[in-house]
Amino acid sequence: MGPISAPGFTARLRSSITLLRNVMNRQLDLSLPLSLFPTISVVFFILLWVVMFRNGSVDSMNLAIDNRELAPGQPLQVHYTGIPPVDNLLVTLVAFTYPVTSAEDKPSMLLMVDIVSTLQTALLWAHLDNNRVVNAMGAAVILPIYFYLSLQNQPIETESWISLWNAKPLTLSFIIGSLLPGLAEITAIILPRSGLVHQYVIAFMQVSPLVMSAVQYIASGLYPIRNIDVRTRKSAYIPSVQQALLVAGIVSAISHAIVLGNILLGNQSIRSIYMPDPGAVGLALNGQKLLEGSRLFLQYDYIGIFLSIVFWCNHLITSITRVNNIKLTALLATASLLAGPAAVGCAVLSWREQEMLERRENTRKMRLSQKA
Repeated sequence: MGPISAPGFTARLRSSITLLRNVMNRQLDLSLPLSLFPTISVVFFILLWVVMFRNGSVDSMNLAIDNRELAPGQPLQVHYTGIPPVDNLLVTLVAFTYPVTSAEDKPSMLLMVDIVSTLQTALLWAHLDNNRVVNAMGAAVILPIYFYLSLQNQPIETESWISLWNAKPLTLSFIIGSLLPGLAEITAIILPRSGLVHQYVIAFMQVSPLVMSAVQYIASGLYPIRNIDVRTRKSAYIPSVQQALLVAGIVSAISHAIVLGNILLGNQSIRSIYMPDPGAVGLALNGQKLLEGSRLFLQYDYIGIFLSIVFWCNHLITSITRVNNIKLTALLATASLLAGPAAVGCAVLSWREQEMLERRENTRKMRLSQKA
């Protein structure tokens, strides 16, 4: 083989780079594996529950429940419904949540502002999926598993519409059953209340998914079906769904902005709010161990929520359009850091609804043109 000239070498090099770039682009366009979601669930189950049992937080919580006292001079309410199994569950949740929502520790309170606004918004997402022809798990308690099952049961383009009588009350259901209970729990810092009242607020917050479902069921049954134009039933739901997502997205973005504002103003730090510090639980005195344990739990929890929503949004987009996966994931993560993961999730869902509607319309027009 003779020597390769400089122009020939350059041409071959360019050809190799182009081939490598095309191969990489094809790889980058591939969707993230769905197995990420069960993996996240398992990892954070260990970080949340196994760690909490081992660091003494559960012991501190059980001690508070046994003594019926959250702190010296602050009794723990143990009766709510009169149904022992329900009351036992509510007492446990109240004992866990009270230290991080009672406004005594501002970093924990700010973290809860972000978490509560995100999880309450997730209730709306769950209702959107449940109101479709293709059913999915209607719970947003364990987000990775919920997202995994939801993505496994993605609605096909011809059946992705929601009945108008289910879509119309979504905003009202979200405000009454999700937004108001969430706001009540995280506003103790600006709306002071007694410890006993706050415990009742926390307990009511735990049943907010049932309240939202009840309002949605009643309100959808009251909507007059006779007013629905059959010819537009597959598109008439869009404004109602997007309105509900807009309200939830704005609330979530404002909640996240409050947290970022405190960080930017120097009132708190990213470390104190979001960064887990396992050693703080071991160093905490008896009266502070439950607070530090709950804070650590919630910090890990938020990280898992953040990752789950970013990967879920990635799947929602890549299931409809072709896009560079690394750039998309980076964009979603950056947007979630700036506006909050729940606000980004609402924006992506709103875009998806509009995109699926346009695809259905294009499919319908193609079929009509073929028949003609």
